[in-house]
Amino acid sequence: MKNRKKEKLLKCLQIIDKDIIDIYINDEEIFVEKETLKEFIPISSIGDGMVLALDIITSLILADDFKVILIDEIERGIYYKNYRKLSEIIIELCKNNQNIQLFITTHSKEFLEVFNEVLSESEKDNFSLFSLRNKKEKLDFVHYTSEELKDTLEMGWDPR
Repeated sequence: MKNRKKEKLLKCLQIIDKDIIDIYINDEEIFVEKETLKEFIPISSIGDGMVLALDIITSLILADDFKVILIDEIERGIYYKNYRKLSEIIIELCKNNQNIQLFITTHSKEFLEVFNEVLSESEKDNFSLFSLRNKKEKLDFVHYTSEELKDTLEMGWDPR
């Protein structure tokens, strides 16, 4: 990664883990230096959730190389207290790159609530929320505005 993108990646990782003070990237792995350890360690040693978040963030930062990014079950492996931080990063990175198409799937009501809350606090014109449903052997979809999704979730709809 170029220095500019390395700095962007570092800032995003620091949103999720404030203890990260630097990153080092070689051909095979990314290493992080944490305030508490004062040495570089493989990011994989921090946990699977951080590796998954890194994959998502890196894909969005390198979006010049990708035009469409698909993330299946985005909440998988991500600690629920990091849903907001990850949502803020995703929305901000997507706002800065208008050419990217990002598709996220989830069955997590909790993630949807947090993502929608963050989305409603930011510029949301470039985002669409859909629910895909199998009705009588036919795929159907429902488009939600941010407010409609909020109301639907508050009424007890659970995407699981």
